[in-house]
Amino acid sequence: SGDAYAIDVKGNTVAFVVGGFNNDMFLMKSTDNGDNWTPDGPPLEFLLQPVFISNFVFAATDTAIFRSSGPGEPWEVLGLKYDRASELAVGPDDILYVAADSVLFRSTDHGDTWAPTSLQYTKIESLAFNSNGHLFAAVDDLGVLRSTDGGQSWDTLSSGMNYPYITALAFDAADFAYAGSAGGGVFRSTATTAAREVNRFPAVQVFPNPATDVVTAVFTLQVPSTVRAELLSPDGRIVRSRIAETAVGPVQILLPLAG
Repeated sequence: SGDAYAIDVKGNTVAFVVGGFNNDMFLMKSTDNGDNWTPDGPPLEFLLQPVFISNFVFAATDTAIFRSSGPGEPWEVLGLKYDRASELAVGPDDILYVAADSVLFRSTDHGDTWAPTSLQYTKIESLAFNSNGHLFAAVDDLGVLRSTDGGQSWDTLSSGMNYPYITALAFDAADFAYAGSAGGGVFRSTATTAAREVNRFPAVQVFPNPATDVVTAVFTLQVPSTVRAELLSPDGRIVRSRIAETAVGPVQILLPLAG
């Protein structure tokens, strides 16, 4: 028994870190939805959140990253060497990220090889991904950073934060970001962090021109979409509008001029 420090679930497999004050920490694993548990691996001084990629489970300690190929399989030490790790995460396309020694590293081959990203020389407290697969990092003294290219470039998203020491990041279902700070409370983004794809039409046909009773707009969509059609006056005022749920293919929307 002891305190649970981290947990992760994939299918029927559950892994969590357990330990206590002045006690060793263990990675415990269940392959039957938590009915039975067995220690998996040696005692560890410090263990980050375990993560899954395919059939592999990864865990990071103070000095090394471990990989196991399945329940009950032995752990192997991966080649990345460092003195202190602060975060372990899996991004889109099963890319593995670890923040260690003030550098964010990434691996595209399940931990066989590693390369540094451009985020370096700063302490990284937390990593998180939104539904677009964009990478967000809570960075000491800098607040929240975002990368849309797998960590090669970053922009700052800390406007409105009056306390920049962010220690935890999370996203809700609408991709609003939540940032927990060390003593400054929890911040919430004022807009969703996910980019919305706009369906662009190759051409829109509008007829008759000039119209007397009804304006007809015809176009073709490549994906099912929610379409808002607006009819504007010469001075830019909206005089008619309609919202329609559309399928793939040709679409026709009618906007009456009167009534």
